[in-house]
Amino acid sequence: MRTIFLDIDGVLNGDGTKDWIPVDEIMAVAFPDVPFVGAFGSTKGMTGFCPSLLARLSRILKAVPDAEVVLSSSWRKRFSLEGIERWLAERGLQLKFAGSTPLSFNGHRGHEICDWLEDHPEVQSFVILEDGSDISPSLKSHWVQPDCRTGLSDKDVEDAIRILRRNGS
Repeated sequence: MRTIFLDIDGVLNGDGTKDWIPVDEIMAVAFPDVPFVGAFGSTKGMTGFCPSLLARLSRILKAVPDAEVVLSSSWRKRFSLEGIERWLAERGLQLKFAGSTPLSFNGHRGHEICDWLEDHPEVQSFVILEDGSDISPSLKSHWVQPDCRTGLSDKDVEDAIRILRRNGS
C-alpha cells in the first residue's frame, strides 16, 4: 500500500488562494446542528483551496493511482472527512480519504504519522506533504515540504511521485 499524508494549509492553499470556502459553509459542516447560515455576513471564508494546487495533488494521484490519502492536517480536528471530500469534489478533485492520523497530546505531526504507520504495517511506501517542521527525523526521507506561502509546487509533485514509487518504506 502507498500512502499520502496530506496537510492542507500551506499545501493546498497559500497566500494567493482565491477559492475561499465561505465562513457560513465551514460553520455548517463543523456544527451541523447549529443554524449559522447567513450569520456572519461574509463571502470570504477563513480558509480554502487553490485550484492550481488541487491540480498538482491530482497529478500525484494520477501518477500513483494506488496511493491512499490520509488526512494529517489540523482540519481533521474541525471538519469531517466527508465534508472535506465534498468541498474538494465541488472544486473538481474526487478524493476519498482512507482515514486520518490520530490526535496526540502534544500535537506533533510526526508522532501522529508514526502512530498511524505503526497501526498500518501494510504500508510499503509513503510521502508526507507538510509545510510545517514538526516531522520526526526518521520520516525526513519521506517528507516533501512545500513553501507555506505558495503551497505545492511542480518540484514538490515530482518529489512526491518519486518517493511514492520507491519500493519499501
